[in-house]
Amino acid sequence: SNLMVVAVLAGLGVAFFRRVIVRPRRLTLSRDGLRILMLIAAFIVAMLVSVACFSVMDAMLKLLSGHYPSLQVAFLRAASSLPFVLAVIAIRGRLGRVRPVNLRLHLLRGALSVLMLYSFITAVRESSLATTYSIFMCAPLLVAALSVPMLKEKVVSGQWFAIAVGLSGVLLMLGPVDGKWLSAGSLWAIVALWTYAFAVVSLRLLSRTDTTESMVLGFTLLLMIGAGLLAIPGWQAIDEDCTPLPRVRQPSLLALASGTPVLDTLMGIRHGASGRIVWI
Repeated sequence: SNLMVVAVLAGLGVAFFRRVIVRPRRLTLSRDGLRILMLIAAFIVAMLVSVACFSVMDAMLKLLSGHYPSLQVAFLRAASSLPFVLAVIAIRGRLGRVRPVNLRLHLLRGALSVLMLYSFITAVRESSLATTYSIFMCAPLLVAALSVPMLKEKVVSGQWFAIAVGLSGVLLMLGPVDGKWLSAGSLWAIVALWTYAFAVVSLRLLSRTDTTESMVLGFTLLLMIGAGLLAIPGWQAIDEDCTPLPRVRQPSLLALASGTPVLDTLMGIRHGASGRIVWI
């Protein structure tokens, strides 16, 4: 996406330079032409904003992964995104389009998304963002290669050459460093790369039967549920004597089991960044 933005901006810049600087003429734009330019500018701004948001989000993942388990970070990312996804779908009046059709493929994509995000968060914790992204951004090359056997799409010889050069560049980046070809962060980044590529291919298959709203909501919801369930062992409550609180005595589980509120109970939660106990 970054390369596409750069290419569009470069193309517009070259066209403007040739028209205004090299061969200056009086510029006349029709109303339709002006609308097209404004639409292109809006697309560029939207792409820049989205790339900036992803950059900030990944930087926050890097910070959070140093204090919290990867599955908890993945769950919180999905849980915080869900209200915004539902709001956009509701505003557009498309809540009736969220029902899934190919449930098995939704579940497969959900499992891939949990493993992908877990691997990516673990990779940015064990390695730098630059190293992780250098590996992860080769995913489009892998998607193009997988599209041949899985989607029966055609890839010409020039594209195969580009894929081979790109993947060779990944091998060059992986090592050797301090006598080792692979680090823990690089290995997790490779897992994230492969799972992301398979998730993209499954998305293409899913788009043949399901709506965009169903795919976006299904991805977020299944990621939240899957990561949340797998993260349960890591959510450790603290008793009043600073020992681990047994699950049979946790207020939330007692309330779910009895169907009544649980009041006047003191429970602590360990703060990930400082390690101190916060009492609630």
